[in-house]
Amino acid sequence: MALIKAARQAEAAENFAAAFEAWTRLALEAGRADFYCQVARVAAELERWVDAEEAFLGALKVDSRFSNAMLGIGLLFLTRTDGDQTANAKVANLWLLRALEIDRTAVALGLLGAAYYRLGEKKAAKEAFRAAIKADRSYDEAYFNLGILVAEDGDETEAEGLLRKAIQLDPCFLAAHGRLGILLQKQGRHREAESEFRRCTEIDPSDYFSHLYLANSLRIEGREVEAEREYRKAISIRPGDAPALNLFADYLESLSRKEEANQLRAQLSPNAPLSGQRPRNRENRWTIRTFSKFDRN
Repeated sequence: MALIKAARQAEAAENFAAAFEAWTRLALEAGRADFYCQVARVAAELERWVDAEEAFLGALKVDSRFSNAMLGIGLLFLTRTDGDQTANAKVANLWLLRALEIDRTAVALGLLGAAYYRLGEKKAAKEAFRAAIKADRSYDEAYFNLGILVAEDGDETEAEGLLRKAIQLDPCFLAAHGRLGILLQKQGRHREAESEFRRCTEIDPSDYFSHLYLANSLRIEGREVEAEREYRKAISIRPGDAPALNLFADYLESLSRKEEANQLRAQLSPNAPLSGQRPRNRENRWTIRTFSKFDRN
């Protein structure tokens, strides 16, 4: 119990290296599959991808039908940044299908949807997300991800409903507010879009993209003073970042403030994106927050 307490305290202090050592010692001494999963989870926090994979496989050596470990490997291969991403998605797909044979959970179905999409199987991805929602009507991430796919297919009404459901389930779901704002802006519903982008800045005042999208929304509405303020907030969060500098420079130029626009462009590096390039959302597609849902007991 003392070692478990030490591991949890280390995590609470975000000392993941110490937590990794403590959980590893517990897993080796107790030989418990769930402890190996804790090792893997903390290793993933440290981006020690190989250690995380080995820990999940260690859990399966203890219990070959431990579906949480299979789910964990699937999630790991969707989130790890090493190796070929398509190959990683194929590995994730295989392990998630194995996990579902043992325990058909909403989380596994949602992750399977993400894996299918990355493999270019959009129809299968939508079916998996719909199955995840059927398995758990409170699974906000499944509504969010399905909403993005439905919007891509042109069904903006269903997409709006799915995104609003995700927000209803989690009012602080920043990416869902952002995606809904983009959808509303596309439809010309600028005041509603502004409200969603403003909510994003309330959820996370330090989020660069939220301020940038809000600035663009205010610009469309002709609210010059507010738009300029939001552009400057975005630039203060990421000084020298090309999208904000380019967009703000274009805006200043449209207001006949060419000298100020040129001063901004002078801050750009030679390899910066072309003027007018739209910002990309930090959570552009899938929201995967499942490592935090692993049982920490």
